[in-house]
Amino acid sequence: MNWVAIRTDTLIGTNLNFTDTTAAGSRQPYYRILPLDSKVNDQPFVLLPPSIEPAASFTLHLAGMSGQPFRVQVTTNFMDWSDLTSGILVNQVFDFTDPNAPQFNSRFYRAIKQ
Repeated sequence: MNWVAIRTDTLIGTNLNFTDTTAAGSRQPYYRILPLDSKVNDQPFVLLPPSIEPAASFTLHLAGMSGQPFRVQVTTNFMDWSDLTSGILVNQVFDFTDPNAPQFNSRFYRAIKQ
């Protein structure tokens, strides 16, 4: 009923060797393999608390699953969104510094799947 991801990996080549180091504590563990695409589609992005540097620069931190394509967008009115940057998460966290942030009284950010 309740599945827990114990490892998410990308298959490189034709074989995947897996060892469950937590199996000793389980009565009867069951396993399933899900394609990475299904895992990626279920995981939202998370914008972590930003960093505000003394020089008035603003850095946001986008967290998600490695391999996930993303776009970071910005707005001042929640109606008109513009792309700031896009890419693929490599290390589960992407840091983006917005050099234009100090020019605005308020600016809002979101991350969406590309």
